[in-house]
Amino acid sequence: MMKTTDQITKNFILTNIRLISMDQDVGYLVKASFSVHEGVISKVYSENEIPDQLDSDLPQIDGKGYIAMPGFVDTHTHMWNSPWKSFLGTATGLSYEALCRKMGPLFTPEDSYAAVYAASLEALSAGVTTMNNWAHNLPSPEHADAELQAMEDAGLRGQFTYGYHYELSPEEPMNVADAIRLRDSSASKRMTFRLGLRNDVTPDPNFPFFKFLNVAPALLKKEIAMAREARLPISMHVLNEGNAEYYAKAGYLNSDNLIIHGYHWDDADWKVLADHQTPVSFSPSTANGMRKIIPLTSAQKNGVQCGLSFDNYAGSGGPNMFKMMAAARINQQLGKKKISDSKLLSLVTKNGAGVLGISDDVGTITPGKQADFMLVKTDSLAMAPAKDSVRALTNTANPSDIDSVYVDGTPVKRNGKMLGIHTADIANDLNSRFERLIRLMN
Repeated sequence: MMKTTDQITKNFILTNIRLISMDQDVGYLVKASFSVHEGVISKVYSENEIPDQLDSDLPQIDGKGYIAMPGFVDTHTHMWNSPWKSFLGTATGLSYEALCRKMGPLFTPEDSYAAVYAASLEALSAGVTTMNNWAHNLPSPEHADAELQAMEDAGLRGQFTYGYHYELSPEEPMNVADAIRLRDSSASKRMTFRLGLRNDVTPDPNFPFFKFLNVAPALLKKEIAMAREARLPISMHVLNEGNAEYYAKAGYLNSDNLIIHGYHWDDADWKVLADHQTPVSFSPSTANGMRKIIPLTSAQKNGVQCGLSFDNYAGSGGPNMFKMMAAARINQQLGKKKISDSKLLSLVTKNGAGVLGISDDVGTITPGKQADFMLVKTDSLAMAPAKDSVRALTNTANPSDIDSVYVDGTPVKRNGKMLGIHTADIANDLNSRFERLIRLMN
């Protein structure tokens, strides 16, 4: 159990910790301390720098026996389908695409809120302090408001990617104006925003999945132009065949466009993305399900900023970033590629923040950045003996090993428990809503 001298606010000092800062200048410190002022990391002390008397006006947390590291950063997840974690599979006979089309339109704004709120809390409990909610079930502005409110109420930092819905015909434009409205009306300092686009499969017109999301390039370009005029970044999925040069010539690629997937691309394609400073989000559970090797080495070698993500809950099973790192490692091994423990950890912290364009604020434990971090126990059966902390985090740790999680210096989890919520009530509410949706769908 964590020991503290006082009630924890946004101002405190964490002492006697193993620090994995993910900041090249700060480094990995076997024994360190750092202070937080108004939710911002103010000073990091190495063992030799720790003064005999730390600022006595601040509460002190004794972190002996814990690893401090940045909160995980997810770069693309459809949070509204969090109830599907154990629903899809052989028992239902439904594909993910079919379930999106059949159940998606049945969601009320209240259902969307409940699903995203539960997903946000589960993520925070698992050390994920930032999520890109790629929201692609928004039939009304009220649904968008509900999903955003759920993330904010949970205390999650995030990016809200305003997408489409499943009764939108390929000829109908998206509600770009409402995406801009949501961005402009939000007072949250923890949220950034994007427009989630539909697909251009011109290079691969026979692509068999989500055909109703394939739109004419002219319409897609019009929606992109509206977003860019409003300085709203964009994002698009690329699972179909076709080289990156097509997307570059179409004007899609830029530093403001987050590409999702792209597993078929090779060195030449990644060079095109690098030339356009276009980041990418890879989803290990999706790639593994498609029997695809993530071209991580090629993308990073060519200078593309890469992050990892959970994608849909039916495939990933929930926001467990330890599980995603393991899935990414296995994926690379099957492709006869090597990935180091430190690179894996960078993908879900520092690099993830870079992909979302928020690396000035989070992703490392660095003075001047927001205090988004977690404390991981080293005395659990899973972690002990944690001789190599980075290896332990990428190879043996579980969400149950996370003792505490902080966002903006505010604790949302301490002593292994979420603060101020009754998880059973939230789970029961989500379960009853899901049972109703199943009855309506059938």
